[in-house]
Amino acid sequence: MCKACISMAVEDRNSNRDHNTTVMIVPHFRDSRGDVVAAASAAIDLVKNAHVMAILGPQKSIQADLVTDIGDRERVPVISPATRPSFSQAKAMAALVNAFGWREVVLVHENSNYGSGLLPHLTAKLQENNVVVSNLSCIPPYADDDQVLDELYSLKGMQTRVLIVHMPPDLASRFFQMAKEVGMMSEGYAWLVSDPLTSFLTSVDSVSIEAMQGVLGVKAYVPRSEEFRRFSKRFHEENPDMDRTELNVFGLWAYDSMKVLSEAIERVKGNSSLARVLRNFASEGLSGDFNITNGQLQPSAFEVVNVIGKVDNTVGFWTEKYGISKEVELDGDEPVYSTEKDNLRGILWPGQTSNVPKGWQIPASGKKLRVGVPVRKGFNEYIKVVRNQETNAVEATGFCIDVFEEVIRSLPYAVPFEYIPLETTDAWSVEYYDELVYQIYLDRYDAVVGDVTILANRTKYVDFTVPYTESGIATVVPIKGDERKSAWIFMKPLTTALWLTIGASFIFIGCVVWVLEHRVNEHFQGPPGKQVGMIFWFSFSTLVYAHSKGESEEQPNKICGDCMCVRGACFVVELHCKLGIHANDTAAQVDRYDQEKRLCWLPYWLLDQWILQRYTMIDPKHLRTSGFAFVSLASSTIFFSIFLYRNQHILASSGSIKKKLCDLARAFMVKEKDDSSKHSQTSGEMALA
Repeated sequence: MCKACISMAVEDRNSNRDHNTTVMIVPHFRDSRGDVVAAASAAIDLVKNAHVMAILGPQKSIQADLVTDIGDRERVPVISPATRPSFSQAKAMAALVNAFGWREVVLVHENSNYGSGLLPHLTAKLQENNVVVSNLSCIPPYADDDQVLDELYSLKGMQTRVLIVHMPPDLASRFFQMAKEVGMMSEGYAWLVSDPLTSFLTSVDSVSIEAMQGVLGVKAYVPRSEEFRRFSKRFHEENPDMDRTELNVFGLWAYDSMKVLSEAIERVKGNSSLARVLRNFASEGLSGDFNITNGQLQPSAFEVVNVIGKVDNTVGFWTEKYGISKEVELDGDEPVYSTEKDNLRGILWPGQTSNVPKGWQIPASGKKLRVGVPVRKGFNEYIKVVRNQETNAVEATGFCIDVFEEVIRSLPYAVPFEYIPLETTDAWSVEYYDELVYQIYLDRYDAVVGDVTILANRTKYVDFTVPYTESGIATVVPIKGDERKSAWIFMKPLTTALWLTIGASFIFIGCVVWVLEHRVNEHFQGPPGKQVGMIFWFSFSTLVYAHSKGESEEQPNKICGDCMCVRGACFVVELHCKLGIHANDTAAQVDRYDQEKRLCWLPYWLLDQWILQRYTMIDPKHLRTSGFAFVSLASSTIFFSIFLYRNQHILASSGSIKKKLCDLARAFMVKEKDDSSKHSQTSGEMALA
């Protein structure tokens, strides 16, 4: 295709050239057959023997690098599609990975100079977006089916389900056919392919296209202008043997390169050389803007395509100016760079689903993290463990579980785990928790999650995470309410039975008085309702009116100095004093209930509402511990993993190892300072393990 396009460009140049110029372009073709040594030998032959003024091609980056070095040494300019910086395509692919929120990817490439040409740029851009390259899979250029299958089965056993493929179309065709056979083109997988594979999808056989359903790819964007349509029609008319081959960007680049070369030759004047003119050159071609700056083709827009059916459908674009967008050119005064997946059209993923793959999956043969959990009654707010009667699965809930699962979710990789309960008859004893921790040392558990206190004797066998609660032990006592403030305080001196007896006696007396008085006393006469009311009124009046000698005002204070009494009922004062009802301060109440005080771990005190309603804390710093934490033999590894993941930009910097270590230490000290300031402002201490 490239040879045909170059011949058409030469024909157009020579037929339309100015009659005043004597320059004619004569092409000399050499076929390197994809071999680096052959490409270098052909370049030397063209320079030494054919005395060419410029070299077009080759298409593969590693060959282009070698040919470019030869051209620079001989001062012969080299124009090659492969010199278009791979960094541009790498940024487009990294933006797509970031848009879908994938945190891990696997790079699959041909084990050749061509296959590894894109990897440094792509890896660097992925790391800038906090994406981890979990594995590099290399497939030999001439690998047989068994070798490809072995590599696919190895990839299938990994938990990462996002795979980026960079290989030639011929090898990629076999690779995807076998990937479908082993079940890796199903739901849950995400495949992203690079250019030039994406540009050659139209020339791939139907069997391979069927196997690649749901694959996402990027390729250089070619505007479908009227000039492009006319050239495409002419190309197929002049090359009937390529009637079924769609004109791709590499053919257009070959045509534009020859056109640019002819224009540059016209500009060479005086002492200027062709290489100097071509070093910075701009032109408009069939492939769009054809700009050369500092000897390299500048990046253009990339088209994001999705393989659906027999064609690749355009779902969006990526440009340096706008990032990911639905259109290649957007309206607006100020460009806004975006990496949002909503800026792409609908995508059909492998397995004929529109759900975006989450990027990882627990392998069927993967080992799960064994997490021991304590089983006991009480304080369910911290941890509650039950067994599902239908599925027999262990289900754990509570504050400890929420913190642990949040830590697991924050990791940049998937960690499958299962809860294993440790049941006993005495779940509240210290020995029970010691035994629970010791199970890790015996390799029965990988970790323990629960209300486990950090103690010195336990650190001899296991590691603890950073505490996620406030530490210490406090003394709590029952709360005794101030009954003097109750509206029913008058009921306290006498028992219920006595109050009922008093009430019955008053009613009886009222009835007796009514029997004696209703015949002669007009106040006890009248309608029945009035007579009943008078009975109760007479009984009530005996409670509030004094019927005996008044007491002196000083007498109540002499009896009980700090108790209130009602005039006419001074017997109440004596009764209060005999019962010992006095005004007491809080300290006296604590002393009184000293025998009922209990020791309580601060985390229970802070969280449990039942305790807060019934007990009060009198000494929050009576004893100190290191708080609750998760337990494992390598708890610090989890913290270290998260710390390095959050500061991986330091590791990826270009400084020396000493500088990186100093920067990591400085970041750790800043984190410790921030944690300390947060701890001083809050009553609880929350931290990631």
